[in-house]
Amino acid sequence: MEAFAAQAAGSATGVASLFLLSKMMLWFYRRRISGLVLLKGKSTICKNISSEKLLFIDIDEYLEKKDGYEEAKDNKSKMMLLYTQLRSDVDKMIRAYGKPVVFVSRHRELLKVLGIKKEKMYFVCASRDAHKKSELLYDNAEEFAQDEAERLRLLREFKDKQVKVFNELTDIPKVVKECFKVKEIKTL
Repeated sequence: MEAFAAQAAGSATGVASLFLLSKMMLWFYRRRISGLVLLKGKSTICKNISSEKLLFIDIDEYLEKKDGYEEAKDNKSKMMLLYTQLRSDVDKMIRAYGKPVVFVSRHRELLKVLGIKKEKMYFVCASRDAHKKSELLYDNAEEFAQDEAERLRLLREFKDKQVKVFNELTDIPKVVKECFKVKEIKTL
């Protein structure tokens, strides 16, 4: 009987140590992820900017391609379940890819759900004049007004050192280079 109890305790200890080891490894991998909040042009940035040191992933696009997104869009509880699946997918991604990853989204809350620390997020936005000029890129005035309100809200939420402002759309690669301290970012 004592041998059975010792064996059960030993296997429970082994399971607990494996669990702790997997959590420590996940913590190690998550240290390599960063976030970038960009309201307009995030897919273009992810497709056109590459580096040997960084991988840029448009997490909004990835979320929209997940099964059940259309039903979950209007239901918060279903969306939270989808976020759980997304976080699991992200954990698998960062374990498989051995280098740092930058997740690009227009929603800061989504980056929080992924486990990206507040200090490792940046908000890249257009200056006031450049944002007014970009009104032509929007389909309707309501969408432009929503983005303006979101831009102002995010400017209040982020610290000054985490906000990078550009005046021209062509300046975005240079701003991203400054954010992530990459010496060489190549546009494809």
